[in-house]
Amino acid sequence: MRIRTLASTASIICAVISLGISPSRASGLLWQVENPFRFFKDHKPFALHEAAFASLRNNASPIALPDWVRRTERALNDPDCRDASTPDRCAATAGRHYQQSRLGWAAQTLGHTCYDRDGRPARYPAVCERSYSWGRVKEDYVLPDAHTVNLRITPEVIGEGAGECVWTWQPRRPNAKAETRQLPCKETLTIAHVPYALERAHSGISVTVSLPDGRELSEPELIVEDLLIVALGDSFASGESNPDQPVQFSASREMVYDPSLAQSYAVSRFAPSKPAPGYGLASGDSNPRVLPRRYMEDEKADRYHPLGSREFVAAFEKANARWLSRDCHRSQYGYPLRVAMQLALENRHRSVTFATFACSAAEIDRGLFGEMNAREGVRELPGRKVAPQLDQLADLICRGPHPQRTSYTLPTYAHGHTEITEQKIVKTWCPPQLRKRPIDLVLLSIGGDDVGFCALAAFPSPNSFPISRPSPGFLGPRCISGHRSRASISVCSTGA
Repeated sequence: MRIRTLASTASIICAVISLGISPSRASGLLWQVENPFRFFKDHKPFALHEAAFASLRNNASPIALPDWVRRTERALNDPDCRDASTPDRCAATAGRHYQQSRLGWAAQTLGHTCYDRDGRPARYPAVCERSYSWGRVKEDYVLPDAHTVNLRITPEVIGEGAGECVWTWQPRRPNAKAETRQLPCKETLTIAHVPYALERAHSGISVTVSLPDGRELSEPELIVEDLLIVALGDSFASGESNPDQPVQFSASREMVYDPSLAQSYAVSRFAPSKPAPGYGLASGDSNPRVLPRRYMEDEKADRYHPLGSREFVAAFEKANARWLSRDCHRSQYGYPLRVAMQLALENRHRSVTFATFACSAAEIDRGLFGEMNAREGVRELPGRKVAPQLDQLADLICRGPHPQRTSYTLPTYAHGHTEITEQKIVKTWCPPQLRKRPIDLVLLSIGGDDVGFCALAAFPSPNSFPISRPSPGFLGPRCISGHRSRASISVCSTGA
């Protein structure tokens, strides 16, 4: 399997920008792939990213290459207001899409992905129905057989003249038939099916266009580059703490972090007293010991369910944060999607097929090679466990059952013990002849949870945080156990 592995964020960004921003101009013809980010079902979500990227490219001030990814993400999440200098001024100068923009771009695209969030378990489907300007088509998600391409003649070539142009194109594979279409020269030609094949000689088309004045333009090798990008790993890659749609906070309900008052508040403060300034915004007037609760449907209806009641619990869960895959707290804000998206944006002759399996709290033995506990939605999972990421990847890229079996012995640390024990794991792999295609790029972040990142992050805080102290019971045994496993593969943690 042809795999390039990048294991650190810095390396990924360098790899992205080193490919450059390729022009889409050749021989007087401009062409680009329509709906090129195949993770999205239709063009609308990609258009959000495309517009943000274009606004930066059209900016008069120069932008350093390493800053493209960060600036594009920032532009996508800027709130819709005229004055964003402070939260209060932003709210006072809010535009028509202010509330929507505060939820972030991923909240708008969550229902437009080629990922079955409602499946049991959630998964990438073998076939995804995607939309184009000419209609809808069901595509093999991993290996497309064609792409849609839009072509036009450059304004410099057409000039001020009008008239009809005759387009002719022919697939480059053997014995393929040519097609012809006549259009006004200033219009864009859409070719719905530009063949794609892993063998470059059989991929793409050759195009010629005849102008009214007798000139002829040609592109003998119009070939779409399709990349398969896969992400594996832990919370550094999953997008933990950044759900696709965040929880919205109430302007009146309170959550009290004062140990002397917590019990009485838990009993009595389920209904509002008076609105607290700054809730829902980053305000400096808030009491750090009093934080807002969720804005729930009972408050919308001006009735307040008692804490702990069945109605309250149902409303609370309905107001949960929404994730691309809640079993792993995986969202579109994970860095692998931004890397893959950048590769699609900077070269419009390219299509990107993207799949991420990263899961919060994943370790090498539990998560990558073996099954692991889910973050949410345990009852929706077969066996109430998240399948190993390597198994999910094998299922996605294999044409059928994968019978190739290999046994691995992983040195691990058991909870409560300091000695190294050995764990044997048997994996079934997809043999090369059954794989739909090679993987072009693997983004891997693993190891942070294995070396006890959770404990390292949590336990320095008690001395400087007077309100509460994390307890072993809260953090859980997998968090406080320190070193968990050391496997005989290259391990790198990004960002830890």
